[in-house]
Amino acid sequence: MALSAKNFEKDKGVSHLFKRMREDIQTVFAKDPAAKSVLEVIFCYPGLHAVWLHRIAQFLWKHKLFFWGDLRFTNYMLRMFLIYS
Repeated sequence: MALSAKNFEKDKGVSHLFKRMREDIQTVFAKDPAAKSVLEVIFCYPGLHAVWLHRIAQFLWKHKLFFWGDLRFTNYMLRMFLIYS
């Protein structure tokens, strides 16, 4: 059975999502000399939040969690509970 792009993307699990988040943090440190700590990068980089939000919404959508994977809803939840709390 050939590995299609659809099956390949769906087989990536939550562990892959966290691996990509770690890679993103390492990329910030590699490209931004002003980044001082992991917590600073996690909480103070809005561009990184946007990338993560999109990946989380895409993961949920691909796993047929359409209500939770709706980018507008996920964005609302992120703003209400993670960023501005």
